[in-house]
Amino acid sequence: MTLFGDSDLPEKGSDELRRALQYHFIPGKWTPSKMKHKMLLETELKEPGLDDGHQVIDIEVTHDPTPSRETKVRFGGVGTVEDHS
Repeated sequence: MTLFGDSDLPEKGSDELRRALQYHFIPGKWTPSKMKHKMLLETELKEPGLDDGHQVIDIEVTHDPTPSRETKVRFGGVGTVEDHS
């Protein structure tokens, strides 16, 4: 699935699109300090094969040893959008 360019996105308004979007949303507010390397977070997507439980995604947390001491978080190997607020 691509988000830009030639789109392979499911049809607008379809159940398939709704499920794809729900998989990419984590409920609540999670800051890097709350996250631990290799923990699992529930997504908004509920799966019939999980007895209608939420799908989970693993996270990677790395801490930058430089003076900025920045924490980087990746979900399933994909980086996050930074919060500039």
